[in-house]
Amino acid sequence: MMKIVLEILEEYVDFDPKEVNEDTNLLTDLNMTSYDRISLLGAVEKRFGIEVSEDEAVSLTTIGEIVKLLEEIVK
Repeated sequence: MMKIVLEILEEYVDFDPKEVNEDTNLLTDLNMTSYDRISLLGAVEKRFGIEVSEDEAVSLTTIGEIVKLLEEIVK
């Protein structure tokens, strides 16, 4: 699941895959804008055929949180 999230993330921001982990913060560590984050979550929703609620979306700030949510929803 982590690999897929990183593949999607590569479409929105440049990063060294060796330097990111589950604790990597999308906004502070990867310098993503709020728009980038919304776009990323939209791509995740589309890829997995899911819908993330607004409350969930606001709370997703790290790569690990996105992966965890996906693991809970997609089984």
